[in-house]
Amino acid sequence: MLKITFAILLATVLLTCGQTVEESQNQEAEVEAYSTDTLEHILEIGGYDVAHLELYDDGLFDLPLQKMGPSHVAWLAALRCDTFLLRKTLEDGANPNLHMEGYWTVEEAAMCDNGVDLIRILEAHDVTIYRDLSETEDVENEPLVNIALVSGNLEVADYLLRNGSTLDERDQRYGLGCSAAQTARDSATLAFLIERGVDYTELCNFDRSLLHNAVQHGAHNFVDYLLKNKLIDPDIRDEDGDTAYDYAVYQEDQEMMDLLETYLLTN
Repeated sequence: MLKITFAILLATVLLTCGQTVEESQNQEAEVEAYSTDTLEHILEIGGYDVAHLELYDDGLFDLPLQKMGPSHVAWLAALRCDTFLLRKTLEDGANPNLHMEGYWTVEEAAMCDNGVDLIRILEAHDVTIYRDLSETEDVENEPLVNIALVSGNLEVADYLLRNGSTLDERDQRYGLGCSAAQTARDSATLAFLIERGVDYTELCNFDRSLLHNAVQHGAHNFVDYLLKNKLIDPDIRDEDGDTAYDYAVYQEDQEMMDLLETYLLTN
């Protein structure tokens, strides 16, 4: 009986060890699978040369590569800020209003340094730019100008504001969302907004302040700027009573915690 019990125990230990090794090997294989060093470089999609876009088959596209066509390539061209390929695909009948990976084609364009050129190309092919969010049922949608502002693309933001966009519309995240006042991630964007009469002290949903959002997005230099110039109280709290420091703790951002402590101790 003792021998049988020992044999069972030994088998259990060996099986457990075997599973541990196998799991470890699987984890290593998974990491390796998502390394661009081991993935196949995509050279063509839908008959278009996309080699220069430096895309990899990482399984993150909405469709298998063999099912992707001009509209997907147009989206990827906007993602990589490629005016030539964007124009070419649209001339070939690509849909300028494709939504992929959480963004519309025009939203990707708005984050590019040459975003104005890209947006003009899209506008020439009847792209939809949601300036009034009542026009769409997409609850995650936000004004295009806000996306440009979050990315610090003031040239695109200025272009949009001169062509029908406003700074009055809130995004629709969680049914409430944030206004343009909450989009700044650097001092230049904040100055851009203040010059246009935006109240940067306005709160987001859940009473999040500009400081809360800056901390949440890891904008260290901007947080330092806000607090150094005493633009926002470092101890300001959201509706749950959480401070910006609490947000830094949730984000496990030690650099941000150290920065905030400096101002909290001297406040």
